Amino acid sequence: MGFRIVSIKNRCKLEYSLNYLVVRSEKETKICIDEIAVLIVASTEVSLTASLLSALMNKNISVIFCDAKYNPQSQLLPFYGTIDTYKKIFFQIRWDNTLKGEIWKSIIQKKIENQAKNLFEINEEAHNKLITYKDEVEIHDNTNREGHSAKV
Repeated sequence: MGFRIVSIKNRCKLEYSLNYLVVRSEKETKICIDEIAVLIVASTEVSLTASLLSALMNKNISVIFCDAKYNPQSQLLPFYGTIDTYKKIFFQIRWDNTLKGEIWKSIIQKKIENQAKNLFEINEEAHNKLITYKDEVEIHDNTNREGHSAKV
């Protein structure tokens, strides 16, 4: 299980060699793939090899690609994270709508709560508004409190 979040921000070439991520730029750096949890490619001037991407997927390492403004643009995830992935998906598909709605509600409430925490020091009024929105979230978020919170 990896623990590192590797962020690549400069022009370089990323390759795979002997279970290492090799970063080639002005200097060469090697990082053991087993230590990586997430690879963030935050530059459009990075080239990657297919063997590296395959090795990252085999180790269930998420790869996030950013645009020229460093905003996340896409994510590469392996199809098969664990041996029981199919069972988990099948189990979740069979949930009834009430349970799905409750889970959705709790996810949205947590997202809004985290947004409010980030705003607390910057803008107390906005923070309080988000806390109000969090308490108003309904099952399936029919009132679109998530969208209103994002707007704030």
